[in-house]
Order: sequence, then structure tokens, then C-alpha cells
Amino acid sequence: MEKPIEQTLRDRTQFLFIAVIFGAFAGATVWLFLKVSEVCSFFLWEALPARFETVYYPLLLCVAGGTIIGFWRGKFGDYPQDINEVVKTVKTTGRYDSRGIYVLFLSALLPIIFGGSIGPEAGLMSITAALCTWVGDRLKYSRKKIKELAQIGIATSLGVVFEAPLFGFLEQIEGEDEDLPFPGRTNVIIYFCAIFGGLGIYFLLNSFFGGGMHFETIDTINTGRIEMIWFIPLSLLGVLAARCYDIIGGILRVISKPFRRFPIALTVSAGILLGICGMFFPIVLFSGAEKMAELNAGWAAMGASLFAIGFLKLIAINVCLRMGWHGGNFIPLIFAGMCFGYGFSAITGVDGGFASAVVSTAICAAIIRKPIAVVFLMLIIFPAKDIILLIAAALIGAFFPTFAKEE
Repeated sequence: MEKPIEQTLRDRTQFLFIAVIFGAFAGATVWLFLKVSEVCSFFLWEALPARFETVYYPLLLCVAGGTIIGFWRGKFGDYPQDINEVVKTVKTTGRYDSRGIYVLFLSALLPIIFGGSIGPEAGLMSITAALCTWVGDRLKYSRKKIKELAQIGIATSLGVVFEAPLFGFLEQIEGEDEDLPFPGRTNVIIYFCAIFGGLGIYFLLNSFFGGGMHFETIDTINTGRIEMIWFIPLSLLGVLAARCYDIIGGILRVISKPFRRFPIALTVSAGILLGICGMFFPIVLFSGAEKMAELNAGWAAMGASLFAIGFLKLIAINVCLRMGWHGGNFIPLIFAGMCFGYGFSAITGVDGGFASAVVSTAICAAIIRKPIAVVFLMLIIFPAKDIILLIAAALIGAFFPTFAKEE
């Protein structure tokens, strides 16, 4: 028996209110996570090195981090899950395990503060999905409503952490998944009300206490005749970089498989590799958001070495994701693409902003496989007036998707 229209409207209005309240709570959770990671990272990577000066500090700290992460994984499990796994779990079960939210929080935090070449989005999505399930259970929501709330929460966390509401929405909706259709008009309103509620609290907390992810933006991209001649080669360079990322991930997946029963050995090995990279190329550590200002200011002096840095970044991302330092790959991939683009510019004389925009957009579209969502993600760094350029690069990248199988 169908519900009366008045009752349906009342139910959706109530759900909208709950979604907005939870969106604000999710925004506060994102802020808290990023603030804690900022404070901890400052202590470990700036305050402590001032007291213990040694060239081996990155290696020592990454090995210590690998040991702690290994013990933590051995006790509590292989968290946080990959973004696609979180979405799949919510889609198939209608919920996400909410029994250990603090475990999810610390599991996401540890790889980041010890220099992992990953972003926070995967961990934040797990935390938000778990919180949504917890709230839905307390409100005695049906499986369908808990699923809706979790999907809205995931979109909110993505929209808030990247300060990109359209990306948060489209990353959830875009794709070939027939089980997650484009929501109706009412649900679209609920999505965006929740996302903007989260952004409002997030910006309010930032204004009073600081924090958040800080992205160095590129204000101008010069698009001349020479740049347009190089557009296709640059897009294909992004596709080639995505293929390299795919191959590196496949190799590390095979190498690490026998060691999955020994999480400490696996995560310590990852720490050794990251620490060695950090000793010689500290720019490779962390997500890359913190290093974009350094990259944008000094790429001309780095020259062709940027190709090596970009390649090392692809290795570092895969080392983390395949060897127990779990997290997101959105920002690290953008950073790697910018390295390749700036390296190409240093050799050919093509505008650096143009080259970095095209390559990073193409590599992200080839790996993430959601070109429109990728375009709105790239707008956090590159000018909105060049959206046509970003769309073209994203479509070329998406035409040549990678074929990596997620674990």
C-alpha cells in the first residue's frame, strides 16, 4: 500500500532535516580529522627533527610508522578500505560497520601522519559511512534509508574535504553502475543541502581554529598555438603515466601477496621504501597538497628531474596502497601528473600551467574513470575559465582507462 502524498512529503522533509544536520556533523568530523593530522604531522616532521638532526630521520620515522601501522592492522583489521570498496559495501548491504568508529579514525590517521603518499578521502568516507549507519540505527531507519543517508554522507565528506560540492555529488553518481541511478529531484536537493551544511561548518571551524587541506592554485593558463599543438601528446603522456601506475600496482600486488599474513613485515617494508624516498626526495612524501606550492614555485629549476619525481610518486602511492598504508589517491595522482606536465614544459617550453593541467587531468580520468567528476576535482587547482580544456583532457584520459583490479 502506497503512502499518502502528505506522509511521503513529511517523511522526505524530515529526512532532509536529518541529512542537513548530519552534513554539518560530517563537516565537523572532516575538519577534526584534518586538524589532528596537521598537528601530529607538524610534531613528527618539524618539531622533532629540530631536536634530532640526522639525514636518516625520514627513514627512521617511516619505519617506526610502518611498525605501528602493522601492529594496528594486525589487531583491528585492514582499514581504511578503498573508496570503491566503501561504496560497494554501502550499496550491497545498505550500511557500513559502525562498531569501531575510533578504529577507522586512527586507521586513516596513522599512514597520513607518518608521511604516507596518500590522501585522507578514503578514510573519511569510511568514517562518515559508519557514522551514518550509527545514526540510522538510532533513528530506527529502514535499510533503504540508512543506505541513502550513507551515500549522502559519503558525498558530503568528499565535497567538504576537497571544498568541491559538485565533485562530491558526481563522484557518487557518475559511472556505469546501474544500481546507483541518478537521484530524483528531491534527492538532489537533499544531497546538496547536506554538502553545503557540511561546508558551512567546515569553513566556520577553519575561520576560528585553522586547519583543512590547503591547495596551491594556478591562477593563469596560457593557451596559445604551440600549446594546442602539444595538447594531444600531453594528454597521451597522462594516459601513459596512468598505465605505469597500473603496472606498478600490479607488480606490487603480486610481490606483496605472500606477505599479507604478516602485516608488520609488509608495512615496515613499505616504511623502508618510503623512508629512502624521503631521504633523497622529500617532496614525494605525503599527499602532495602540502608540496604544490613548492612545486609551482620551483619547477623551472627542477627541469627534467620532475619526470623522475613523478615516477617516484606513482611508486610511492602504490607502495602505500598495496602494502598496508591505506588511503586515497586523488591528490597524489594530481601531484604526479603536475610533475610530469611541468617536466614536459621544462623540456619543450610549453606553458607550465597548461601542461600540468592537461597531464594531471588525463591521468586522473584514466584511473578514476569518472571524467566529469574529475573535471570538477581539477577546478580546485586550475582556473574555471579553462574548463573546456579540462573536459577535453578528461575525455581523452577516460577513453583509455586503466585496468587495475582493486584488492
